[in-house]
Amino acid sequence: MWYRFAHMDRNFVKAGDKVKKGQKIGTVGNGNGQYWAHLHLDVARHPITTEYPVRTKEEVRKNFYDPYSLGIDWQAMTPHLDDVGNLGYDWLQQIQTGGYHPGVDINASTGGNTDFGKPIYSPIDGEVTYEWRGNGKNGGWGNVIVIKKEDGADNCCDEADRLRAENNDLRKTIKDLDGRIRRAKKELG
Repeated sequence: MWYRFAHMDRNFVKAGDKVKKGQKIGTVGNGNGQYWAHLHLDVARHPITTEYPVRTKEEVRKNFYDPYSLGIDWQAMTPHLDDVGNLGYDWLQQIQTGGYHPGVDINASTGGNTDFGKPIYSPIDGEVTYEWRGNGKNGGWGNVIVIKKEDGADNCCDEADRLRAENNDLRKTIKDLDGRIRRAKKELG
């Protein structure tokens, strides 16, 4: 599992560094001024940098874990940020470019840049495999680090992810069918 942290203002670790759970790894940024202050976190099934060429929900599910399924202690990672996905893009939400968001955005419920520069702590033990210290607007990523989880458990959540995706698809189907039934009843009088 590769945990990618983006839109950071500062990185306190670099590629090759060993990281311990709870270690300060950087500070909250705003994608080099393109967004309000928040942290983007996604968890890939393979090594990753700042590219994520996923355009469909199926590609996201194939290449990324659902962050909510991983038991991340959000409050310990970003104690000052209190909303996960509420003010930014959420897991599998369609984004402006037409693709789907492979992670979650974590921000303060107040929005704006009130949390710019606040600390971010690693939710895992691992090794930093990628680091980008952004100069200019690198696609809005800001500073980025990727940490490979130490135990290398790449498949621990595959079944949970599959079931969660199946459950979400079924909920949407039921909601759609319920709407069709209500419309048909209304038409029949």
